[in-house]
Amino acid sequence: HVSINRGACHPQIFPEGTAHFLEHMLFEGNGGNISKRFAEVGANVNAFTTHNKTVLYFSTTNGIVEPLMLLFDMLSDIAFPVKGIRKEQSIIEKEIMLYHDDVDQRLYYDILQSMYHHHPIKADIAGTSQSLQLIDKKTLQDAFSIFYHPSQLHLVIGGDFAIEPVIDELNHHRYFQPRAPLPFIPLSPAEPASVVHPSRVIAKDVRNDIMMLGIKIQTPLASLREAMLFEIKVSVLIDLFFDLSAKNTALLQRKASVNNTFSHAISIAPDYQHILFYLESSEPDTARTLMDEMVSRMASERINREALKRIKRRTLGDFLRIFDSVSHAAALLAELHRAGVKVQELMHTVDRVHEDEIRSLSQCIAKAPRAWVHYRPDDSGTR
Repeated sequence: HVSINRGACHPQIFPEGTAHFLEHMLFEGNGGNISKRFAEVGANVNAFTTHNKTVLYFSTTNGIVEPLMLLFDMLSDIAFPVKGIRKEQSIIEKEIMLYHDDVDQRLYYDILQSMYHHHPIKADIAGTSQSLQLIDKKTLQDAFSIFYHPSQLHLVIGGDFAIEPVIDELNHHRYFQPRAPLPFIPLSPAEPASVVHPSRVIAKDVRNDIMMLGIKIQTPLASLREAMLFEIKVSVLIDLFFDLSAKNTALLQRKASVNNTFSHAISIAPDYQHILFYLESSEPDTARTLMDEMVSRMASERINREALKRIKRRTLGDFLRIFDSVSHAAALLAELHRAGVKVQELMHTVDRVHEDEIRSLSQCIAKAPRAWVHYRPDDSGTR
């Protein structure tokens, strides 16, 4: 959702799936097989789109300059031929059909749609068959002009190479030649604090009962930087109460037969924030009751100082191990650069998490609205 200034600001809502569609067109829309051209220079290229970014990346053992220039050729030579757009619509429609057969994927979007009233996070990244038909050449050109301008770029290059020649080549590439961006203002739809559906039970072709609990947080965060540092604190808190060695996890396994797929995921951004828990259990009603009680009890439960120290040490160790891999380190550094956070600041944030801060945060999460989605392995329908 953006407001584009073409003399007078007017809102433009891109159809669901536009960013993902545009990612496809980067590889196919300029008339050549880009992947093959990367392979010819000894590199492997790929891309992915999430709810708030598209990432292009490549790896190579044959020198970095040539594939790097090819990457920016992709961003400079892109075209949107009608025939190519129709081809990609067909390809993505098939992708969407495959996603509908993926139980975990459907459960994820069902919980988001149960939590969020208006926020576009609830929309499938690939879009729908209907929204794909609304994506045309003009839509893709506008999206490309806004989101692929150099001012929106965060570039991380890692490896054993001389930096100055690479920077010089980049500075002379046509992609970076001065040009005015298309002025726009991101628009965030007003999102109520409540969830849409506190509870949904859906009959699915699954062998075991699987559930997802979503906790919807609304903490004022002014920037990606604040969001990233806040997410670190939430992560420490959830690990403290629900990591594999926590008593809550052991209790779920013992009393509700929750198996070892039990896991959680945290997503924090300035305009949306949530925690998701995934559970499989042969006793789903008991598991849900216990889980609700545990989350509510977080507000009053005593903070185990030794466990907090252990979680913080482990979190720091996990960050450090990321730098054992060039590709993993590059991905982390890209996220940090995008948020305006330095590595040292990230580490200090973990180290400085205090039990009073954890207590205050746990009270916020314990009171936050929740949504449950439960897939039952039967044919009783949806209620």
